[in-house]
Amino acid sequence: MFRIGCVLVTCILICGVLLKTFMDPGAGTWPDWLAAIGTIGAFAGTIWIASTETRRNNRQKIAIARIAAPALVMRLTKLLPTLKNTIENLKKNGTDVRYREFCAKQLKECPLWTLAELEPIICLQKNCAVNMSLVREIVQIGIITLTDQSQAGINALPGIIPQLELAYIHTESAIETLRNVHSYSLLDG
Repeated sequence: MFRIGCVLVTCILICGVLLKTFMDPGAGTWPDWLAAIGTIGAFAGTIWIASTETRRNNRQKIAIARIAAPALVMRLTKLLPTLKNTIENLKKNGTDVRYREFCAKQLKECPLWTLAELEPIICLQKNCAVNMSLVREIVQIGIITLTDQSQAGINALPGIIPQLELAYIHTESAIETLRNVHSYSLLDG
């Protein structure tokens, strides 16, 4: 669509220049007009090359995201029920040290991702990489909070449950986004 617009604008400019030349023959010499037309053509060509390169880069980023997505989906799929069980256990028995330790152990066993592993999916929709980074941080904070046996750790418990619920929502969204990565054709931040 952008290419058609560039061609249309170039044609209109060339027609305008030629029309002006025929209506006012003393307005300039043919070499001057040819130089002007050449400049307009060079400008249109530059725009076309830049848009083609952008589309090529976008396709390459999506291809890389498609390669990275399956491994991340596997980890997220393992994390999702663990988050759900942790939230339910904490709501029922959060003050019991044994349940807190059990929940922390379950979260520790979930393989998380590194920030470097999120880099290939930055181009995906719904801020997938940002949300996965947030989930990772929430899980790590949750593990620290649940293993803290001090009074400060017990006092922090009511605040960690909503955070884990947020992580659960973002995990569901990330799974959906990553499973649908094959259908993406353009970047959408």
